[in-house]
Amino acid sequence: VLLTGAGKAFCAGMDLDYLQKYSLLSHEENLEDAQNLSRLLHLIYSLRKPVIAMVNGAAMGGGCGLAVACDFIFMGSQFGRIGAPEVKLGFLPAVILPYVVRRMGEGAAKEFVLRGDILNAAEARAKGLITEAVKDDVLVSTVMEFAKKLARTTSPSSIALTKDLFTRMHEMPEKEARAYATQIGRASCRERV
Repeated sequence: VLLTGAGKAFCAGMDLDYLQKYSLLSHEENLEDAQNLSRLLHLIYSLRKPVIAMVNGAAMGGGCGLAVACDFIFMGSQFGRIGAPEVKLGFLPAVILPYVVRRMGEGAAKEFVLRGDILNAAEARAKGLITEAVKDDVLVSTVMEFAKKLARTTSPSSIALTKDLFTRMHEMPEKEARAYATQIGRASCRERV
């Protein structure tokens, strides 16, 4: 699955008009909005197919969350930007935070979101936030070639089970996750023989 922006941005997050409206919504309406984004990010993260973000421009706030929920992130080196500027705007990056932490690790994620950083492709790659920085004029062809190679060289059932394992491991206590990993690993070995 490939996610990309339809215009100059991958996903700019909330626009200023929506921010104005957001402040006027009831607690229940704000909660519903946050739950919808949370469900979308979990759907992307837990999808049993590889999900590739092709960041062709700004990926801010919720857009950053969309990108980091993906398995692979390719970003244009000239126009690509990724950021979590919520703290500079008086908001919390709460819904996207679990995915930022999984992507970067807690220490780097904490620094990233507490500063409200907006990173270019080279900075994002250096911090482990994206898979690869790519020249904008070859971004599409690079991502398509990567997707085709991934499809040709991997087992769809192994990919699905591995992605399921990642998803389930975050939902279980460590001892239970180890037992589940052992069980699913043994079952997949029996199927291959």
